[in-house]
Amino acid sequence: MASIKDCKIIDLPTTSDDRGRATFVAEKKDIPFEIHRVYYLYGVPRNKVRGLHAHIREKQVVVAINGSLDVVIDDGKKRKTVKLSSPMKGLYIAPMIWREFKNFSKGVTMLTIVDDFLDEKEYIRNYDDFKRVTNKRKRD
Repeated sequence: MASIKDCKIIDLPTTSDDRGRATFVAEKKDIPFEIHRVYYLYGVPRNKVRGLHAHIREKQVVVAINGSLDVVIDDGKKRKTVKLSSPMKGLYIAPMIWREFKNFSKGVTMLTIVDDFLDEKEYIRNYDDFKRVTNKRKRD
């Protein structure tokens, strides 16, 4: 069973010179899994909350490529808030971790790198259901 201790900040390789910076990632090297999907959020109003779900098997790395946001991660026992504000840092989110994205800055763009294709059956969208599943797995 995953815990928030399994979620960690990843330093993304970045080059810099007088022309600017470039950050790049390679699957199974910089990103700890094979990449199957990438998506990004933008135009999110400051007072809105996104996420509000967990994935059964899916692994993700979330990056604030512009602006900042808070990511609340929750393993059913503990909650932690991680501020993302650098395109050179990604937050690895393990499977079976509840996530909430909030406090979006103006102009934020959030990139998410995922190890699986979109599958609605992969989602747990109700927090009470998530708590039941995590409590049951801890007893097993």
